[in-house]
Amino acid sequence: MRVKSAENFLSPFLTMKTIRKTYGICFNPVNSKEFWEPSDQLKPDPLRIVRPAGRPTKRRKEAVQPPAPVDGNKVRRTFHVTCSKCGEKGHYFKTCKGAPKNPNR
Repeated sequence: MRVKSAENFLSPFLTMKTIRKTYGICFNPVNSKEFWEPSDQLKPDPLRIVRPAGRPTKRRKEAVQPPAPVDGNKVRRTFHVTCSKCGEKGHYFKTCKGAPKNPNR
């Protein structure tokens, strides 16, 4: 029976010889712009910023998920609403009957 070596199953790019050859080149920094050598090469184009069409989605900040499942495998997800006028939970500012928290509002 012939013994198989691990080197037979590896890519030649993963050998220490290749790694040393790859990282053996050292670039020294240039002190200032006056020492830069001019080049005939084209300058690279800046990356294009791609944004999806439409308005960005808004996430709800106060999402609460109970840890215990309700009715077997179902999980009930709820969130609590906070009034921006009085600061209490359970209603919106449009249905608020209380006094505002900030009188300059």
